[in-house]
Amino acid sequence: MLFEASLSDIDLVIVVKDKADLESTEDRVAEASAKVTRLFGNQATAIVVRKSDYEKKTGQKRGFWREVAEPGIHLSPGAGGNH
Repeated sequence: MLFEASLSDIDLVIVVKDKADLESTEDRVAEASAKVTRLFGNQATAIVVRKSDYEKKTGQKRGFWREVAEPGIHLSPGAGGNH
């Protein structure tokens, strides 16, 4: 079976609790993004943002944040995987 290589990148917005350690989370996400890029060959880019900032930015419905909020797939710790 042949698979066609995709040239699109993978964009993720990771929303964390307001009390979360943002720097530690960003470090872990950067490691995971690099692993995804190595495994799949597509550039994985992630932005980590606190919940209150996410709500403020997407509520303005402008530019990048409007695009993020509309087509996004929302995941939660209860959706599976390790939490």
